[in-house]
Amino acid sequence: MKDRFSSTFTPFKKGQKVWLESKNLKLPYLSKKIAPKREGPFKISEVLSPVTYRLSLPKLWKIHNVFHATLLTPFVETDTHGPAHPTPIPDIIEGEEEYEVEGILRHKKKGTKTFYLLRWKDQPTTEDSWEPEEHLTHSQELLENYWSRTKEHAKKKEKTRRKQNRAIRTTHFVKARQTVIIRSPFSKMIMWQELTKTLGQMIITLHQDL
Repeated sequence: MKDRFSSTFTPFKKGQKVWLESKNLKLPYLSKKIAPKREGPFKISEVLSPVTYRLSLPKLWKIHNVFHATLLTPFVETDTHGPAHPTPIPDIIEGEEEYEVEGILRHKKKGTKTFYLLRWKDQPTTEDSWEPEEHLTHSQELLENYWSRTKEHAKKKEKTRRKQNRAIRTTHFVKARQTVIIRSPFSKMIMWQELTKTLGQMIITLHQDL
């Protein structure tokens, strides 16, 4: 890695825009299909070292904002990266401007209202925003798909939790069966008598069945 930087790597500068690799980020995506391979572009707010940089990230992410240079790519308008996220011409619906929602990332409750974190089509991830449910009037299909995925995700978690609980109960039961307390020779004699009596009853029952 050291050789790689000395031969091909050009250090970034403060204020420069970069793409951030998203593979190691713990971001609130319910579905990996929605998550892009790169996030941004973001401005470099501070150069900590030739290979370590602090980025200006959205406040709602609430993650550590210092990254190694291997996770950063210079922001350049190329065929690979595409255009610089131009703002699309909004659709006009019922006399009002409306931008297209690409995906719903998660939801939260605030009082009696439900808010959704939305990913907007053709917009950078920095434009993700929390919107009340009434703003999704024309995105009912997207809303239904989100709740379908959310319920399925909750069912899988509940199923896993029940399996774990059953495994714990079974372990405790086996341990209880394996635990035998013999306190005195007298207790041994009583246990032997009970065992003999039980075996005798089993033999009698077997003969009767024959």
